[in-house]
Amino acid sequence: MNMAYFKYNRGFPVITPGQNLTSDEAESLIECADIIIREKPSKIAINLHNVKAIDSSGISFLVKLSKITRNENIELILFGMNESLQRLFSVGGLDSFFTICTSAEFQKNYG
Repeated sequence: MNMAYFKYNRGFPVITPGQNLTSDEAESLIECADIIIREKPSKIAINLHNVKAIDSSGISFLVKLSKITRNENIELILFGMNESLQRLFSVGGLDSFFTICTSAEFQKNYG
């Protein structure tokens, strides 16, 4: 199992989920995100480059995190999606709900 990890990039956390953003990993990510949010960073980024599969729990985690970060005035950035995830977010209308950028755009703007 490829689990999530996080590191800091220019003073803000970058969470990198494993290959399957499903219920088990979503639960651990919620706990991780709660700890990070208590630190009140200006931004939190989610690096999705490893994610090959996502289910409703994974999407629910991202939506929940988005709502929490908005309430806390923390910018949430998703980046590094593969084409399959990009299509899923586009078809589901989630691309208008999140700030999404490519890995190159993230490096240019936040790296």
